[in-house]
Amino acid sequence: MNTKWISLLAAAAMLFSLFLGLGLFSAAQESGEPLPLMGDVNGNGEIDIGDVRLILQHLVGKITLTETQQDIARVNGVELFINDARMIMQYLVGKISEFPVSEYPPPPRPTTAAPTTPTTGPTFPIDPEADPPSGAAKIPNPSYKRPQAGIPQFLASQKTPIMDGNYSLAEWGPNTKLFSFNQQMISNGGGHCWVNRGPEADTLREPVPVNGDFHMAWDRDTLYMALIMKGVYHFQQQDNPGDIWKEDCLVIQVGADNNGQAERFEFGFTYSQLYGRPLGFRWYPAQNTIQAPDKESDRLFYTSRNNNTLETIYEIRLKRTVFGRRTDFAPGNVIPFSVALHVYDPSDPGDIKGCWYEWGGGILGEKSLEYAALITLLPQPVVYY
Repeated sequence: MNTKWISLLAAAAMLFSLFLGLGLFSAAQESGEPLPLMGDVNGNGEIDIGDVRLILQHLVGKITLTETQQDIARVNGVELFINDARMIMQYLVGKISEFPVSEYPPPPRPTTAAPTTPTTGPTFPIDPEADPPSGAAKIPNPSYKRPQAGIPQFLASQKTPIMDGNYSLAEWGPNTKLFSFNQQMISNGGGHCWVNRGPEADTLREPVPVNGDFHMAWDRDTLYMALIMKGVYHFQQQDNPGDIWKEDCLVIQVGADNNGQAERFEFGFTYSQLYGRPLGFRWYPAQNTIQAPDKESDRLFYTSRNNNTLETIYEIRLKRTVFGRRTDFAPGNVIPFSVALHVYDPSDPGDIKGCWYEWGGGILGEKSLEYAALITLLPQPVVYY
């Protein structure tokens, strides 16, 4: 358990101890009409410390809030959690002026998916030392073709995207979409889907549906990437950068020139709903956390979450200095590149909890640039979608 989580629980325990001596508020009774003020859990018409206390008592099992009260308490827009109590405290002391969800009712709670019908497929050899863990395999895609030079081609950036977690056509310019994460990608496109094995021999589970557009552009110093995930609960409930692969996240593989040899770089990005902040990590060639500083010009990436529109947006900026002095982004250059997306499903009994969508290859299973897509840097805009 990381230190921030321990500190948050300790603070919650202190608050609970403080409020326990003040006497219990009875849970507000449902009146048959929705309570309009988000955060007003006790129903007294205002947001106060008593609302925080009720949430804490509910979370530790002292009381049970009604369904309506729990919805009013979900100011962060997802399942009721200690982060909601923390946000109300921030509101009361003036640290924030509004909640992520300011109007009742909040978005529907994430639902636990029912077990899906397995898809029959052949047996795949699994390396227990590789990612994903043993027990997972690729769904067969007979029409798969490794994306190679000229097949996709992507464009020189006409603008310089801002790393603020807000994608717009005006900011990124036209013709930057490289591909979409969806079912079509893994049936007749340039990708695969890794899933857990089913309950019966030689069966695979159905992939979790997904809908996301991946954009890419470049200039002489930088590769720019954006992913817009639509209509899904795509975020993390933990806050350890090194563990982001365990829940919803985006992983990127890039091959860079290192003294004439291709060197493999692997980065991971996500958004932590627990603390309301972006998380980034580099696994190869060395492990380290990637920060998202307050100053935009210092950022390598930024992620954001809108619980009203159900969109999660990634914006990533990888400067060539990240890869070494010999790396050059120039017209006609070909770069090994792959992308993997983890769609997390906690109800999945398998090892990978959901599924991984992979465009190109070499991130999941055997990690190698040999299986990566090969993208070509184009100097002039062309329409290819």
